[in-house]
Amino acid sequence: MEIGVSISPKTELIEELKDIDEEFDFVEMPIGEQERPIEEIEVQKVRKVLDEKWFDLIVHLPFGQPVVTQVADFNEAEISYLERILEFSERLEARKAVLHPNIRYREDKDKVKEPFRSQLEKLNKISENKGIELCVEN
Repeated sequence: MEIGVSISPKTELIEELKDIDEEFDFVEMPIGEQERPIEEIEVQKVRKVLDEKWFDLIVHLPFGQPVVTQVADFNEAEISYLERILEFSERLEARKAVLHPNIRYREDKDKVKEPFRSQLEKLNKISENKGIELCVEN
């Protein structure tokens, strides 16, 4: 069994990583525009602390983003956005990425059932190609 710790998107990243007890196996870090923007993360500094403490990294993909809508252009843009986040996660050497599969307009779930499946399949393929396991949560 592995036990990890989630870190806050609102704290100073490097200091928080340094303060985590070495007894944990991994760190879960939220990334994205509402969490911790990737432009603010210094890959080499993060990897240095993770490597020094022997922590694996799990990223938590943007929490509030809908994975699917009824608008194909939005769906394509979401895949593109999450692909950019997953490319960054690969640079961080994350081994897993957690995704909340939010659906816009939940009352119309039947209308997005197939696009929803397609979105998850695309994200899974992108993740696999980057050596990251996609974990769908909730």
